[in-house]
Amino acid sequence: MAKDRPDLVALRLLSDVFGLSEPPLFRERLAVYRDLVSTWNVLVPLLSATDLRNAFYAHVADSLALVPLVRQYVCSGYRYLDVGTGNGLPAVPILLYLDSYCGVLVERNARKAAFLRVSISKLQLVSTELVEGSFPEVIEPTGECVLTARAMEKPERFLENLALGALGNGVFLRQSGSRAATLPPGLVESPVHDAFDEAGLRRGHLGEVRALDK
Repeated sequence: MAKDRPDLVALRLLSDVFGLSEPPLFRERLAVYRDLVSTWNVLVPLLSATDLRNAFYAHVADSLALVPLVRQYVCSGYRYLDVGTGNGLPAVPILLYLDSYCGVLVERNARKAAFLRVSISKLQLVSTELVEGSFPEVIEPTGECVLTARAMEKPERFLENLALGALGNGVFLRQSGSRAATLPPGLVESPVHDAFDEAGLRRGHLGEVRALDK
């Protein structure tokens, strides 16, 4: 029997383990998103040709693995903020699944911001806002935020900004590999281990990062 696509395994886990219902037209909209990445890849580097061909759905599964935590925090009044969104991972699959949830995408690269602007429109992510510029200058978190930030160009600088107050009362869901940047003083990380780890769907480790005095 052919092995199931990782995104389909992730969707089953969201249903069977976490009790979440797949939204209508999720798979159709995901296919549109993949086509957008493929088309725009000619104009701006979003994913390598190998990743687009062989690992796109693994990236989607890794993104969907954040849905339960993002949903939990947003339901508790947190705002969802994705920093350095770039190719849309992990934010776009999350927001396609959590269709009615508000999200803010922050991207400083003009061409990638253009891709995200078109994607928001084509995918009808009506509750999603795009902010073009560098974090935290253009949108410093206020109140309680749940942050994601994948494949940051300068992760050490990003973490330093969080330690200096940009995280506020929020939480950063850090997806990291074996060479993860060391947390600066002022931040603490709690590892997350759940059914997605058991299924081998995470492309690294996940931790909840907070300010020490929060």
